[in-house]
Parts: sequence; structure tokens; C-alpha cells
Amino acid sequence: MLANQDVNEVDWIPKNLALKLKDLRLNTLLDVATLPMNALEGLELNRQDVMKIIKNVIMLLSNASKGSEASYRAISHKKIDLGSKSLNELLNGGVRTGFVTDFFGASKTGKTQICFQLCVNLQRLNKESGIVFVDSSGTFRPERIIEMAESIKLEEDVFDRIMVVRARSVDEQIEVPRRLKKEAPFNVKLLIIDTLTDNFVFEYQGGERIIERQAKLARHLHDLCSLAIRDDMAVLITNTVRARVGAEQSYYEVETGGNVVSQGVHIRVRLSRDAFGLKAELVQPPIAKPTAYFAVDSRGIIDNGRHEKR
Repeated sequence: MLANQDVNEVDWIPKNLALKLKDLRLNTLLDVATLPMNALEGLELNRQDVMKIIKNVIMLLSNASKGSEASYRAISHKKIDLGSKSLNELLNGGVRTGFVTDFFGASKTGKTQICFQLCVNLQRLNKESGIVFVDSSGTFRPERIIEMAESIKLEEDVFDRIMVVRARSVDEQIEVPRRLKKEAPFNVKLLIIDTLTDNFVFEYQGGERIIERQAKLARHLHDLCSLAIRDDMAVLITNTVRARVGAEQSYYEVETGGNVVSQGVHIRVRLSRDAFGLKAELVQPPIAKPTAYFAVDSRGIIDNGRHEKR
């Protein structure tokens, strides 16, 4: 894989720099992606050269994640019911193993409720499968999961197969996919990160740190894609949106993390709210009628009566 390429084999990294990177035990492009920008500058490079190296690494990491699509199409994927017929049809049966699925949108659009519903529905689908829930924003609510489990008469203790990880830093968050197999007490088939970018935005503030932040985020997404494909695991991330100013001072929303996120995941669903209720739009991959409506009540995720077919 390109992202694991040895720095000695990269033609745009000078040989003398490759030797310095090796001395720092930075052997591959993946290693370089997590190196702080000030450390690269300490290798006596000017800022322009530093930015070129990190941007190239970001591009390669994104391409490596997307380029792996051919390898997972042959796997027989399981589908986790979302609780809503319209959402299931939008995603061709539900959230699938072997893929990284990204639900992004503003607050109160159902992102975390979808996470809770999947925690319950996976256990109804397969009692031997477990869930790791990475909570980076204090969103985990056990009482809500109990309420959803009771509504479908799930008899087992729903928390026997849910491991919650409180990730309060970027380092804590990115370690999860790397340590999952060693530390999870069950066979993990669903990894949830709610939310993806909060820690990154908080720790890497200021315009001068954006490139460094994006490089580290790209590597994190690369790890998640590799995990999903290698272990035939469903990886679900939620993400926020940010306002941008367009022409004539008009405002529009973009996903936090920008192209690094869109290029680093397999499936993207934009969540919003309009006059008809909660709305889901499949933006990646594109389809003819990429819209579904759903609702949230005490039972969990349900259809709202406005059923959109593809």
C-alpha cells in the first residue's frame, strides 16, 4: 500500500532527508503523517517544503483508503438494520460491515440516536457480536440504549457486549483501532466514533496547525478503513458541520475536516432537518434519488410517514 511506502523509496523526499527521518524511526509515510510540523521544521526544512511533504502524505493516505475499495467488494458483508425502512433502503439494506460510514450534520439531526439504535440492532442480529463506542463528546447515554432495547424486547443485557471508550484527546482516539483486537473482550463487529473531529479541532487550533491536523486526521481515517476491510467490521463515524460564507455573503454548510474526510471514508450521509422532519441524503456514492426521511421517538429510529424511494 502506498501509505506504507518506505521513505527511501519516495522520489519527492530527498535522500538526505530520508536518512534523517530514518534516524527518528520514521520509516514510512504513515509514520511521517503523525510527526508534528515543528519536528519537521527542526530537520532544517523551510515551511514550504514542510507543507509539500505533509500535503503529499495526506493525498496518499486518502488515495490508499479509497483505492482499497476493489478488495472489499468480494467480501460477503453483513447489514445492520437502522430501524427505519427508508434509511435501510437508502443504504442498500443498512450499515454494512467492511465499510466506513459517515453520518454528518448539525446538532439535533439524529446522529447519536442512530449510533444508539445500531448498538441495539446489532445485538438482535447477532448475539455473538460486540460494539466499541468511542465517545469523544460526552454523548453516550446508557438509559437511552436501555429504552431502545426494551422497545424491541431484547432480553439479553445489552451492555454485556458494548465497550465504551471515553476519548478525550486525539491520541486516545487514534489508539482505539490500533488496540481494538487486543483489548476488546468480544468479537467486535461495530466500531462507533461519536464524533470524529471534535478532538482534532480542539487540539489543533489556529491556521498554522491546519495542515498538521489534516495529516493526523488522514492517518486516523486510513486506520479505520484498514480495520473495516481487514476484519469485515462496520465502522460508523459521526461528524459536525461548519458554516462557510459564499458569494454575496450567502452561508452554506460544509463537513468539518473537508476533503480529508470525504476522501477517507466509503459512504457519506448528510443529516438535516426541514419542514417534513429529519432528512438523510446519500452524498457518497451518489444515487438517483438519494433522500430519505425518518423520525426519532421513545422507541428509537423509525419512519416518519414520508417514505422516499430511490
